Amino acid sequence: MSFYLLDTDVLSQLINKRQNLSVIRKLATLPAARQFASTISIAELYYGASLAAPALNFCQAIEEKIIANVQIIPFDLKAAQQYGQLRSHQERLGRPLAMADLMIASIALVNHLILATGNIRHFSQVPGLQVEDWFS
Repeated sequence: MSFYLLDTDVLSQLINKRQNLSVIRKLATLPAARQFASTISIAELYYGASLAAPALNFCQAIEEKIIANVQIIPFDLKAAQQYGQLRSHQERLGRPLAMADLMIASIALVNHLILATGNIRHFSQVPGLQVEDWFS
């Protein structure tokens, strides 16, 4: 049985007007108990909502369609330790990743979750991270 950390791009499909049907179908078949989101992705969604007009509608959609339906995992001490190791590793290889992506990957790794994303190019560089492309 697989458990998934839903990346920001997957979560955003729940509130986008133009939804990717592949993502929506996969979410519909995955029991809620196996769906997780990180506090980092939630922060990214609120940031995006604050740029939109009207922001209040998007914030309400985040709360009703995402936060109410998935388990939220924080960026905790274990994730912070993993993040430090990942970031230094990636920089030594000359392949730095965005801070938010590394934080999300760290949360997935320490919680033994598969990362569901459309951003395979970035996340496939993270050693040990299981990644699934939900957009294809």
